[in-house]
Amino acid sequence: MILWGASLIYSLISFRLYQWQYYSILFTLCAWGVLSSIRPSIKDRLTTAIDLSGGLITQRWFTTLDLITIIIKTFIAIAFTYCIVWWPTDYTPADLVYSNISQAWAFILKHYDTRDIFVKGVFFSHLCIYWSGSLLYALVDFLHTKSIKIYKVQDSKVIPFKTWVKCTPLIVFNEALAYVLVNFTYDAYNTFNYNGFSPIVPDVLTSVFTLASFAFISELWFYTSHRVMHASDFLWKHVHSVHHQITAPSVYFSLYTHPIEYIFGNFITLAIGPVVMGSHFLLVFTWVVISTLDFCSGHAGWHLPFGLSPEFHDYHHRHETGNYGTGLGIMDNIFGTNCDYKCAGMMELDKVYTTPDYSVDKVLKTTDKGL
Repeated sequence: MILWGASLIYSLISFRLYQWQYYSILFTLCAWGVLSSIRPSIKDRLTTAIDLSGGLITQRWFTTLDLITIIIKTFIAIAFTYCIVWWPTDYTPADLVYSNISQAWAFILKHYDTRDIFVKGVFFSHLCIYWSGSLLYALVDFLHTKSIKIYKVQDSKVIPFKTWVKCTPLIVFNEALAYVLVNFTYDAYNTFNYNGFSPIVPDVLTSVFTLASFAFISELWFYTSHRVMHASDFLWKHVHSVHHQITAPSVYFSLYTHPIEYIFGNFITLAIGPVVMGSHFLLVFTWVVISTLDFCSGHAGWHLPFGLSPEFHDYHHRHETGNYGTGLGIMDNIFGTNCDYKCAGMMELDKVYTTPDYSVDKVLKTTDKGL
């Protein structure tokens, strides 16, 4: 078993899998889809949660969601099977992916100016993720039916429609400001980086190291700037309190910030890594996608199956203290500013669920802690 695991890990890292390893992964996916839904321990816990939830959890609705998650995981297994059957035998996955990315990148460099590549690539990837996430979660917020209410982190709070209307002008202004800032960032990026638009695509190890460095640098900057805005009475009153007007966030309100905070808190958190590291643009683009997804998920307000966890930052909005960093939590762990979060037991809910069990865990945890 140990040798099999070591062989599989090496193969995944090198992207060179043998046929038996493909089928091992396929079997694991299928088993994950089925066995994760056969949870003997959930029966007693579900019964208790139904009694404590005041009607928010029902046996019928929980079973329906369980079936939906099984179907989703089955489709994942089918998609993987399709890749196995139709995968060209002359190429490893790494060869094919790297080749396609290299060809696409060469085409882009040939037909577009580097400023257009940077500005449009960064800005429009952000627009697509932010606005699609905003619309999706706005729909969930407006529906807010009893059957899904339990998946809202702060299920007793609903954002009034007039708040959505009131916040829109500042959100749109910040989006326009972002476009201007991205143009300035291109100039800074070009000043410190001479190989950002190299035709050579970065290898896997370089990509992993660079993205990890981006994440650490952004964590360091965001934690520091965020904590300063809480520590300073002036900055809190005139700047950061604007964002905290929304105590039960939704993706749409992640950009509802004072422009000063948007520049020195949000935008620099995103841009400081790529500018300081001077990395290839493809890694910058990847980072923008990852960072925007993380930023939006932190303000989602809903902990849905297969969705990224919003628990960490949602706790900060609810209590206006602690959890000052990004979802990594490195700086909060170092300085102990997540102690209340840990003591409240919410950290145990801070994970990606592939089953509808969040509703059960939440009811039992909040009841146990008296929250």
